[in-house]
Amino acid sequence: MTYLKILTPPLMILVATLTMACANTFEEKIDVKQKKEISTMAFPKHPGTMKLVTMLDKSVKTISIDEIPEESRFVFYDSEGNIVDKKDAVRAVPIVEERMYSKNGQKLVPLKEATHLWIEVYSSEGKIVSTRTMWRDGIRGGKRKTK
Repeated sequence: MTYLKILTPPLMILVATLTMACANTFEEKIDVKQKKEISTMAFPKHPGTMKLVTMLDKSVKTISIDEIPEESRFVFYDSEGNIVDKKDAVRAVPIVEERMYSKNGQKLVPLKEATHLWIEVYSSEGKIVSTRTMWRDGIRGGKRKTK
């Protein structure tokens, strides 16, 4: 009780200011720590296989992820939900299925007759996580942002 009598209004302002400054410093340390955790975050483990489905004849080929380049095993997202390179990612979704539509215009055709391929990429939850279009002269489309 005697300490409260010593705290004059100017001294109380000083104590309040120092308390707020310490609180802000503590919050900044948490933010820096969180950023470090995100940058060193371990991504989920891949289930181990991927299904490749040709939609024209519904044929399915299951392959081991060992046969797939590492960057093609996951879709990597930044904090805003944009697809990014692994080094910039804060979240990764394992790819477990790719569906290939060989097309000429809007019609499904055999691969050798196709002008382009439409590829849908699926997560283990059965959700489309990205799409891309590949043309005979290279990729013209891109990966799309997902919600």
